[in-house]
Amino acid sequence: MKKNLLFILSVFFVSSVSARDLVDCVVARVNDVVICKSDLNEPQLILGGRTRDLERCIMDEILLQKAQQNGVVPSQEDVEKKAIAYRNGHGFGYKSGEEYERFLGRAGLSSKKVVNQIKNSGAAARMEMLLMPKGAVVSRDEIVAFCEKNPEQKEALYLVSFSTGSKDLVDENGHLTKKAATQWSRFDGWLSESELSKSMKFITKMEPGQVSEPVIRGDSFFIYRLEEKQDARLFTIEERYAGIEQRLLEEAKKDKFIDIKKRLRQEACVVYMS
Repeated sequence: MKKNLLFILSVFFVSSVSARDLVDCVVARVNDVVICKSDLNEPQLILGGRTRDLERCIMDEILLQKAQQNGVVPSQEDVEKKAIAYRNGHGFGYKSGEEYERFLGRAGLSSKKVVNQIKNSGAAARMEMLLMPKGAVVSRDEIVAFCEKNPEQKEALYLVSFSTGSKDLVDENGHLTKKAATQWSRFDGWLSESELSKSMKFITKMEPGQVSEPVIRGDSFFIYRLEEKQDARLFTIEERYAGIEQRLLEEAKKDKFIDIKKRLRQEACVVYMS
């Protein structure tokens, strides 16, 4: 009797999968939808051509099924538009379908797989947005603690003017001749040390009001005058408050979303095939 039951179950399983599954290796089932070895080996557009591991496939399938249940699957028109944009973006807008298929084939894809991926990944993304927690609260104490634990330094800032002219006005000792008329132009705004070119780093050692020696560039000379300087210092909590608050809120939402996905995974019927 037990052998007969096993035979009946095996017949039911074979009859419930598609023709592809009969020649492909089934590695898992998610609520009666099969995941095959080919699903793991298929390069993913959304992952830049990388493949998915089994757990990622399972989670994607769970999200896809939830999207179907909640009616948030992209429309066929929207999917087709994205597929056309993908094809055109790779230079195949005016080329034959055969050329496009050969191009995709070299990457282990096909136009049918591209359309299917666009539809499925779009549905999963919409479901994630639907599940994403809307509210999260971060206290000032948490923001202050983060700021103190992760201090950030504000770079020194320099307000610089410059003057330029023909290098013929620079004598053999590297000084400007008396013929040189100095007309100063100011750089637009404060410059941080990281914004200074390598040839202008000497400005960081100058004091306000000091003028540099001429710097020869091609057929011209440049001299620089440091107008004002703001020394490097730590950012205050108030300067960083909004940015840290946003960061901590996003992390809190992410943690909540991880918990939601864990719950979805626990609620789903997942069977691994050995």
